Amino acid sequence: THSRARGEQKIRDVLKWLYRWGYASPFCVDLVTGTRRRGFASRLQKKGLVKITPSAAGRSLRAAPAAFVTLTQAGLEEAERHLEVGRVPLPLVDPLRINQQLLRHNEFAQRLTAGRYLAREIVDYWTEREIATGAPGEKLPDVVWQPAIDELGTYSVEIELTAKFDRRLDEFVHRSVQSLKNGKHALVLVFSDSPPLLERYRAGFAAGASYGLWERDNTRHFSRVGSKKIEQSEATRVIVRDLEQELDRLERLRDTGYCLQEDRDWFETEAGLAFSGAKPSGPADERKLFETL
Repeated sequence: THSRARGEQKIRDVLKWLYRWGYASPFCVDLVTGTRRRGFASRLQKKGLVKITPSAAGRSLRAAPAAFVTLTQAGLEEAERHLEVGRVPLPLVDPLRINQQLLRHNEFAQRLTAGRYLAREIVDYWTEREIATGAPGEKLPDVVWQPAIDELGTYSVEIELTAKFDRRLDEFVHRSVQSLKNGKHALVLVFSDSPPLLERYRAGFAAGASYGLWERDNTRHFSRVGSKKIEQSEATRVIVRDLEQELDRLERLRDTGYCLQEDRDWFETEAGLAFSGAKPSGPADERKLFETL
């Protein structure tokens, strides 16, 4: 029946999500199913496909997961049976070896990705686990998005929850700019839930802003060896966005039904484009659309 097939598809979706990310919160597992029902991770645990592990963070911070979900060996094998051609085989994640200091950071990355994917604003993504290595000096993104319109290229996505200063800030700006210059990505999207950090990054990526260039000597000591300025063409390809506002926007899309996946073919274009009625022709138009939603 249709409902049975739909239930099996949800299981495959969640298992592949966990395979690609390594782990997820029970909230994100429910989000990936595309419905409002809760407790999907618990049902998969009863089937022996996943394991739910309490986190040390509890609920001390907003969006800090009280628990996280990982695949069992049976879940890994089932996920690999449905893995798309070309995907990189990934190892099973030991829940005891997960860096729980990154749980909140990765929770935000997954909520943003799931929200945009379900809204058909992106058609694919690549997690840090899937991005094995970057070119020398290149910033390795938290996640890479493929927008619904292929001509736009890929988006490098960064979740910034803590402040960077001096060399670390300079290197973040420099490597982000390099990923644009070498054609690796069409846009860099920086999300933060901190107003001071948003102000810092907007100033750091503004046209004409200066950032330092650093080198490390044989004693592993860093020294500043020069500086560069952000060009106008680079500044227009970096979007610094309020994380809370973006999550609220995606939640509103869910409320309108755009993220409910009872039929996966409902959307052929980005949900944002459905609202605007415009078809972006390049990154600049995506930027305009992104900032107005």
